[in-house]
Formats: sequence, structure tokens, C-alpha cells
Amino acid sequence: MLAMDGMNGERLDLSSDPGPDSGDGAGQGSRSYIGVHFVCCDIYTRVYVNRQQTAYVGHCPRCSRRLQIKIGPGGTTNRFFTAS
Repeated sequence: MLAMDGMNGERLDLSSDPGPDSGDGAGQGSRSYIGVHFVCCDIYTRVYVNRQQTAYVGHCPRCSRRLQIKIGPGGTTNRFFTAS
């Protein structure tokens, strides 16, 4: 486990243990997600794909700023984004 202290005194814990629900995404109950750094509040979070699998939809956990990234042909393979 890796622990980092943030600039705001917050703590981020990272673990290499995948847990029971993690895997290759083929299992039941697993959802695709992307990592997003919300610049507005300097917070990183996961944003999950919607039920229709047409976009990744989420919000900043601190100020609730909404984010939608559409999924389409010719898209990107990037898994991490910055929302400003």
C-alpha cells in the first residue's frame, strides 16, 4: 500500500490488491471508468460509463461540477483526463 499526503492535508491510499469485484471488466457488476482530475477543486476521481454506454458521466465530488465525455468511433484510448 502507498499513502500520500496531499497539499490540503488530505490522504490518498493506493493498494495493489484488486479486491473481489475487480478484474478484466468481463465480470458481472463491473463498470468501465476513466480517471479524471477536476482542476476546479484539485480532486481526482473515477467517472463511470452511463447505462446506455454512450458517455462517461460524473461530477466533481466537492463542487458538483458536471462532466460528460461522449463515447464514439475514432475516439481515444486514454484512460486519464483533466477537467478544467
